[in-house]
Amino acid sequence: MKIGLIDDTAMPSERAESEFLGIFREAVTMGLVEVLGSAAAQAAIYYLNPFGREDPRKFHTKLAAIFGAGTPSLESAILEILFERLGLKLVQDGSSFEETVREAERVYAKGATR
Repeated sequence: MKIGLIDDTAMPSERAESEFLGIFREAVTMGLVEVLGSAAAQAAIYYLNPFGREDPRKFHTKLAAIFGAGTPSLESAILEILFERLGLKLVQDGSSFEETVREAERVYAKGATR
């Protein structure tokens, strides 16, 4: 998914990484609640444990192991909330969940260092 201008040479600061991780965590929680409801979301969060410095690919793998064919709907909800919270526009272009999360983090970090 394309977000906008990206400077791949910009390295995210620790502060920007921490802020992004907090926003990602909120987006995961809100996205799961939106799609699954509160009780099921809490159970999923327990098994997913998305609150460490999780690689987006590993998170996707865990999500797919639990929800199988329902994974794209969950990831879509998470990404929509993530991008809204970051103030970015989500454009569907066929990129993977991992690629989209990483690109969002790069764009966020770039904006946070200005």
